[in-house]
Amino acid sequence: MAANHSRQQWHETEIGFDRDGRIVALIDRFITDMGAWLRTHGVVVPELTAALLPGPYRIPHYRSEARCVLTNKTPTVRTGARAASRARSCASGSWTLRRRGSGPIRSS
Repeated sequence: MAANHSRQQWHETEIGFDRDGRIVALIDRFITDMGAWLRTHGVVVPELTAALLPGPYRIPHYRSEARCVLTNKTPTVRTGARAASRARSCASGSWTLRRRGSGPIRSS
């Protein structure tokens, strides 16, 4: 099999807002499917998820907990084509926060 079908993630997210609607806290717990075995870059995929999830928002209280599980899928592999996914990952993190009712960062 040449397909790389691991990397699936399941998230449980809690978001705290102040009275003005600004995000003041974000807790994200997620499980990452690493495939059948770990490849050379180990847990880079969940590390990037945790780092990029807040997107462009300044969140004073942020916590991310990742659980990596091994399954019968093909392993997580680092390829040049996947490097382009970083922007997509950051955008989807921002989309998640927007979907929950937050607007863009406001300067004070």
